Amino acid sequence: MSLLSREELNDPNIINGGPLAGDYKRGSNSLGELILRELTRQGDKVAFVHGVTSLRMTFGGILDQSLALACYLREELGVRSNDVVALVSENRFEYPVTICALMYLGARAALFNPLYTARTYGGVLFAV
Repeated sequence: MSLLSREELNDPNIINGGPLAGDYKRGSNSLGELILRELTRQGDKVAFVHGVTSLRMTFGGILDQSLALACYLREELGVRSNDVVALVSENRFEYPVTICALMYLGARAALFNPLYTARTYGGVLFAV
């Protein structure tokens, strides 16, 4: 099973990891739990390559960094399940680490980009 269309699968500008194996959701009670399991399972495989610096981040690297961040967010900042955390950032290589950390805690991310217009910020704030 693939989440991409046939056209997307043949697009040379889209990199994909191939078909999903079996019932990948089995044994997961939340998205955070599924992500934890899959990051652990994929381990040393490369998850991302920085387009400018060619720096590589493995699934295990995302796991280690996101768990450390989740602990910090919970213990130092008091982030809990159902909290909404504003993330103001342009698209960055480290972005998935933060999103994963919030998912582990059951918190939601309100995503803001510094390039947003005042009108767009208003729409995002209204949605939160």
